Amino acid sequence: MRPRSGDIRVIGLVAGTHVIEDIGRDVPHGVTVTIPGELALQSKDLWRAISQKCLFQLPTAAPPPHMSTPVFADSDKAVLEAQIRELETQVRVLEAENRALKGLAQTTASSDKLDAILMAIQSGQMSMGAATGGVRPAARPSQEVADGTAPTFLPSEIRPRDVDARIEERKETQVSDVSSAAGRLRKLRKGADPNEQ
Repeated sequence: MRPRSGDIRVIGLVAGTHVIEDIGRDVPHGVTVTIPGELALQSKDLWRAISQKCLFQLPTAAPPPHMSTPVFADSDKAVLEAQIRELETQVRVLEAENRALKGLAQTTASSDKLDAILMAIQSGQMSMGAATGGVRPAARPSQEVADGTAPTFLPSEIRPRDVDARIEERKETQVSDVSSAAGRLRKLRKGADPNEQ
C-alpha cells in the first residue's frame, strides 16, 4: 500500500518492540511502520518516542514523476541534426590537427638528436685536426687523489720470510736499598762515577 501524503513512516530503534500507547501501534526493532496522518496528528506518544530516539522518522518521498521523453518539433530536430553534423566535422578537424602536431613533435625530437650528433662529430674533427696539424694539446698530468678507500692489493703474508728479528732485553739492576741509593747520590755530587764500588 502506497503511503498517502501526511502519513508518517517510522522505524524502531530500541530492542524488542516499542509500543505507541495512545494510538495502540507496535513498532518492532528495525521494521518500518506507516502511521496514517490523522493518527499521527492525534498521538503525543509518537512524537515523544521520536524525540527520545526510540523511533526514527523516515523522510516521506514524493512519488517519482513519470519520465517523459521530450518532444521536439521537426524544425528543432533539423536544427539539432545540423549542429551535430557541424560538431562531428570539428572533431575530425581537431583529430587531424592533433595527429599532425604529434608527427611534428616526433620530427623535432629526431632532428634535435641529429643536431647533437653532428655537433659531437664536428667537435671531434676539430680536436683531431688540431692534433694532426702539428700542434698537440697539452696533456693533463694525471692526478691521483687519496679518497680514503682501502688499497686494492693486500699481501697474503704480512711478515717477510727471510728476515729474522731478534729482540734483546736489557736487564737493569734496581737498587732496593735506600742507603746504597744515598751513597750513589753522594758520589754523583762529588763528580765520581756512582757505579764504582
